Amino acid sequence: MDSTYKEFVIYKLRRKKTNAPTPEAISARLATKVTGNINSGPPLLGSAVAIEVVVAVAVEVGLAMDVALEVAIALEVAIVVVV
Repeated sequence: MDSTYKEFVIYKLRRKKTNAPTPEAISARLATKVTGNINSGPPLLGSAVAIEVVVAVAVEVGLAMDVALEVAIALEVAIVVVV
């Protein structure tokens, strides 16, 4: 092989290595999918946030039904006592 050709090949290989894109870290890719504030605790994916909202709504509905049932029972007791 010609020494000029070897130098050219080495030059090209070095040039490819320096211009090659660095691989993206997994945490950086995950960070684009994460929602929430940095100071709000551990990161949550969008589906985890959706589940958290569903659970919170279910708890609120359950509490509202409990209050409604207590009011209905109190009204029934009051009607029975009056009559």
